[in-house]
Amino acid sequence: MKVSVVMAVYNRAKYINECMDSILAQKFQDFEIIVADDCSKDSTLEILNDYAAKDKRIHIIANQRHHFIETLNMGMDMAKGEYIARIDSDDLMMPERLERQVEVLDRDVSVAVCCSWYDILGDSLPVWKDISGKIVRPYHRLLLGNFMANPTSMIRKSFLDEYHLSYDEKYIFSEDYKLWTEIARLGGGFYMIPDSLVKYRVHKDQLSFKHGAVQAESAFKAQIDVLNDLVERHGLKDSRFDDLFTILTSFNDDGLLLPDTIFRICYELVENQSRLSKEEA
Repeated sequence: MKVSVVMAVYNRAKYINECMDSILAQKFQDFEIIVADDCSKDSTLEILNDYAAKDKRIHIIANQRHHFIETLNMGMDMAKGEYIARIDSDDLMMPERLERQVEVLDRDVSVAVCCSWYDILGDSLPVWKDISGKIVRPYHRLLLGNFMANPTSMIRKSFLDEYHLSYDEKYIFSEDYKLWTEIARLGGGFYMIPDSLVKYRVHKDQLSFKHGAVQAESAFKAQIDVLNDLVERHGLKDSRFDDLFTILTSFNDDGLLLPDTIFRICYELVENQSRLSKEEA
């Protein structure tokens, strides 16, 4: 089995048919589909069971309690494929998605995660499309925030297994960002395909809309984890950095400086220190 397509679902009867049909229509057909139901109360599970009855590659599991990250990890644990392709139950895959990502991961064993650009379904939002190809120093880059959309990701399962990685429940609604930072910290490579291989649906029932504040808090916690680690790695942990960070956060407390600006300044320090260290070596 080459690819395991994994998703967790909760009350997605409105969208799940389109999502499943887009997976089944892939040009690349060596895959299984694992759908973990998170105690849906609508007809989602009934619809999925109908699909499973028609295609033996489709496996449906149900968590007995409503706990999204736990449910998602159940699906990930079941995956038998060499690669895990993530998709959300309200999004759509373009027909060439799996084929294109398998090509990247087969070609370069240093790549642990392959993502792609995406287009928006539903409400109009700006889409960040200025990153492409092999990501240089992905761990540093992740200090600036999450530059990958989880529903576009394909992950090398052997890397997850080797380091016993899974979605971390302490980073609710930013569990993907935390996973990327852990993979990058451990040396996994990242690749961005500069084509839109997923249609990302925007709607008011999305977790990111319902729990935006909690998501932002979790993402901030993941960024702080990366910052602290990079500061230690590059020997920047001294009184000057502590004083600078205290000053920057005080400006943030007064509403004069955004967190993104603070992380950008810290990113520049880390990048420049890394460059200087290489020049001295």
